[in-house]
Amino acid sequence: MGHSMGATLGIATATVDPRMRSYIFSGTGGMLVDVALGAHHPAELKPLLELVLGFTDEGTELHRAHPILHAMQHLWDRVEPVARR
Repeated sequence: MGHSMGATLGIATATVDPRMRSYIFSGTGGMLVDVALGAHHPAELKPLLELVLGFTDEGTELHRAHPILHAMQHLWDRVEPVARR
């Protein structure tokens, strides 16, 4: 069973892992853009993404309209079976 982020990641896992014979997902369908900018538990995701993506200059930050977030969303939508239907 997966809820929220567990459901978001579980959908993709269930499509490729033959060990999963049944599953229940709850609270799926959120955009990864919102997750990237708004995840606070167990840690804030935005500062980590900014570090990994090289946002080190003062005054630069990852924002909702940034192309890299939407490119990541587009790639996720290509593999997520719910979005492909």
